[in-house]
Amino acid sequence: MQKPNSPSMKTGFIIIIFFILFVPLNAQDVRSVRLEKKAMRRSVFIPGMFSEWKHTGGVNVDSIRVYKAEKTIYYFFNPSTTHIPVRNEWETNLRMRIKQALGKRFNDYTIHLLARNRELEEYIPNAYRETIQNTDKKRTAKSYPGPALVRRLDQPVFRNGLSDHHIAIWPSHGFFFDQQLDRWQWQRARLWQTVEDIFPWSFTSAYLVPMLENSGAVVMLPRERDPQVHEVIVDNDGSTGLSSISTTGSWTSNQYKGFKWADILFSNQNPFLDGTSLSSSSHTSSVTYIPDIPESGDYAVTVSYAKTEACDTGVRYTVHYDGGSETYTVNQCMGTGTWIYLGTFHFRKGQNQRIGSVTLTGSVPGAILSADAVRFGGGMGNVARKPGDEVIAKQRSSVQGVPDVIATPDTSVFNYVLSGKPRWMEGSRYYLQYAGMPDTLVYTLSNGKNDYNDDYMSRPEWVNYLIGPAQAQYSQKYSSGLDIPLDLSLAFHTDAGVSWGDTIIGTLGIYSTTRNEGFFPDGRSKMTSRDLTDLVQTQLVNDIRREINPIWTRRGMWDREYSEAWRPVVPSMLLELLSHQNLADMRMGLDPRFKFIASRAIYKGILRFLATEQGYDAVVQPLPPDHMAVELIGGKQVRISWQPVADSLEPSANAESYRVYVKINDGGFAPGVPTAQKSMVYELPEYNAVYSFRVTAVNKGGESFPSETISAGIRPGDNHPVLIVNGFDRVSAPAFFDKYDMAGIASWQDEGVPYSYDLSFTGSQYDFTRNSEWINDDNQGWGASHANMEASMIQGNTFSNPAVHGKSLLDAGYSFVSVSDEVFESPRFIKAVYPAIDVIFGEERGVKSLLSDSVADFRLFTQDFIKAVQEYTSIGGNLLISGAYVGTDMAENSDSAAIHFASDVLHFSWRTNHATTIGLVQATDAGSSLLPSSFEFNTGWDSPVYRVESPDAIEPSGKGAFRICRYASGSTSAGVAYSGNYRTVILGFPLETITDERQRMEVIGRIMQFLTSQTAIKKL
Repeated sequence: MQKPNSPSMKTGFIIIIFFILFVPLNAQDVRSVRLEKKAMRRSVFIPGMFSEWKHTGGVNVDSIRVYKAEKTIYYFFNPSTTHIPVRNEWETNLRMRIKQALGKRFNDYTIHLLARNRELEEYIPNAYRETIQNTDKKRTAKSYPGPALVRRLDQPVFRNGLSDHHIAIWPSHGFFFDQQLDRWQWQRARLWQTVEDIFPWSFTSAYLVPMLENSGAVVMLPRERDPQVHEVIVDNDGSTGLSSISTTGSWTSNQYKGFKWADILFSNQNPFLDGTSLSSSSHTSSVTYIPDIPESGDYAVTVSYAKTEACDTGVRYTVHYDGGSETYTVNQCMGTGTWIYLGTFHFRKGQNQRIGSVTLTGSVPGAILSADAVRFGGGMGNVARKPGDEVIAKQRSSVQGVPDVIATPDTSVFNYVLSGKPRWMEGSRYYLQYAGMPDTLVYTLSNGKNDYNDDYMSRPEWVNYLIGPAQAQYSQKYSSGLDIPLDLSLAFHTDAGVSWGDTIIGTLGIYSTTRNEGFFPDGRSKMTSRDLTDLVQTQLVNDIRREINPIWTRRGMWDREYSEAWRPVVPSMLLELLSHQNLADMRMGLDPRFKFIASRAIYKGILRFLATEQGYDAVVQPLPPDHMAVELIGGKQVRISWQPVADSLEPSANAESYRVYVKINDGGFAPGVPTAQKSMVYELPEYNAVYSFRVTAVNKGGESFPSETISAGIRPGDNHPVLIVNGFDRVSAPAFFDKYDMAGIASWQDEGVPYSYDLSFTGSQYDFTRNSEWINDDNQGWGASHANMEASMIQGNTFSNPAVHGKSLLDAGYSFVSVSDEVFESPRFIKAVYPAIDVIFGEERGVKSLLSDSVADFRLFTQDFIKAVQEYTSIGGNLLISGAYVGTDMAENSDSAAIHFASDVLHFSWRTNHATTIGLVQATDAGSSLLPSSFEFNTGWDSPVYRVESPDAIEPSGKGAFRICRYASGSTSAGVAYSGNYRTVILGFPLETITDERQRMEVIGRIMQFLTSQTAIKKL
């Protein structure tokens, strides 16, 4: 069995003498009391043994009891001792030191070390125990035999991963209705440009949940997972827009209750009890759901079905989307009467059954097939709240034609208030009502008087309801639950405290072993919750210390009766990853690199816990491949190649095979094609189309995140494509500043780059004074931030810009292929075959490494890049480079080699950054043949592409160089060109941020014509 590495134990030689809490004599004789005092005097410990756990509370001996007749000594440690991660070597070392200190007098005494009425050995997780014989059998579990609730048919079964495991996770709190203040609001304060109600969501949605699902797990969430604000319902009781249903075979309605859509839900209203569903006794019957998609984009697909007497364990749902189709099996013997997530897919606007539909078919002859609603997208919150909401519900029920009235709300009649937020931002209490959970779980925990309490109590009660009869309950109130065999639950929070200075608050874990005499209903010890907490916290701290910060704080593991810790009837952990209130923590917490590493650590902790509990070897899913390249090999054939990435933290995370994903133009990626090789030959089905490729690595533990996306497009007869180099790799946090009494986020200097996109940004920080005190959540003090950007999608690095440039090249008549910058910089890469190279630098910029302030990641003109360009231009190669920091990066890093390279080879010099806040660019007279007279790039938030907050102004350098455009605001030079033995065009803004497609195509096309044309042009 694979076991994680134990932390090192520090030692020293300063003596600590522990004091006795006097114990009543009772039956103990005077000699025993003397022995206890002697044992205490002789008990010396090494303080270094405890120094690593200085943030967990003091470790002391409360008392010692000596039983002379039994020759036994009991050391009773204080409760704080249980806050530390107990390990075999630590406990053995402690025991040895005690025996040495006691001397020969006590040589034949048995020593017991206890804390909170348990032997210290009991606090060692099974995963860290030295032998299988020492395993606590009450902390093991049988694996679920399957079939799982949901499984994607083309996903391998990861037996060393998380296949057939079911996990419940929730990302903190959410928007809620405060009845006393009579308003919707956050449950926490807006600090450091975010708020805890959505900050953990940025970890779970983008990283943790996909990691678990890539390992085969079924992940359940009590909050909406899809940020898509549009929602399409296709249902037999009525659909939205022009959505429709078609059936084959024989179907019956009204036999079983089902979902019925309503645009507003009031108290005591369960949409899964308001409607009907379809049922069929023939497994050959089918239903096809055809949505009317309001806007092209990505939509989560969730399905519902009713509880039947003879259910089908393998119902097939095939999703047809813009890119291909995926088939899932759903076990309809569990998870009835709620929303079950299949996956997220790209759909085009409108109705198109071939690339926009879901088809349901059965698999088990004789079983009853159930078909209820299918939902596309997350939508907006639709639960109405107001003081006296129960009265409103009665008013509503007395009105004729309620659906018509609701469609045009009359607040004077109903007096309701909706949140006005996308559903994913709301608290669990509201989504769970929409998802069909019973009243006793959703809003009667506080008798309907306190949505805040209902929210945090509903989440763990939801866990128990999902399990339902699958486990014996503390009471019978969930005897009609959903039979989903959940393995564990994780409450993800970031509320771990605050420090005035630069001290990191760090990671806290909370579990509960109280209630029900310390056992779960299935007989397992609740110490499994401590094991889960220990493994996750240990993995987090170890990984963060090795990859990010060597002094990351490990806080305690608390055995407390927090609702989210004690209520679930399965192993559960309440994680406080860091402190969203504390600047030192948030300097890292806002960084996408930290989010990936921390989320991967949580996934690994969960994996190791379940592998230990159920007795199999854990294998960690690989990291994404890199060194991506696509090259033309003739006709319409291209070769895609890549390299695996080793994980220095995980020996098991090696790639064993790969999956190649392809998409055409602006559609979605088709299902992956498996291969054991590190390259694949692919014949493009058509000329004059953009084909994009990304690759994942696969092993017995799961599938990695996707690589960056590279693209190719071939025009007939053109065998000399333009090469696109993707040099935009950066993801990072915004800039920070610290001037002792003033500190915070310097977004005016650098707003950072999210991974793909960020939805946790509330608005810029406005209070930078360290001494500003918190008064209330509306007057937050130091770190207070605006609310103007809530629910806005902040675009980041999608790692897919070659397709954007490539589309413009195809339109201009050029074939193209693309590579990552690592490939381009390799001395083995042949560059001479390309008539021109288009280098994408986007918002690439040197930023401090996570582990060292002296190292800068994401530099532009590295030594390898300089050598590659010099090699290419020396043979007359032509170059286009665009990016927001083409000059700033070398200037702020005082990089003389890069400065000389820019001046002598690229023929430009840097003048300033923050050159404009308005993205209007105007061609100069000299550039009029290269560029349209004017065009715009994006400097705003509301855009499908990232905003350029700080473009560079650059000037020509040397003979043959000239200005080609200026920023309309400020008139500084925005781009330069050079014509000599080779040609270059350098732009101080990223070309992919020109949002008007026609303008972008014209700009890139005319620049490429200049680079590849031999016709002389006029220079000024």
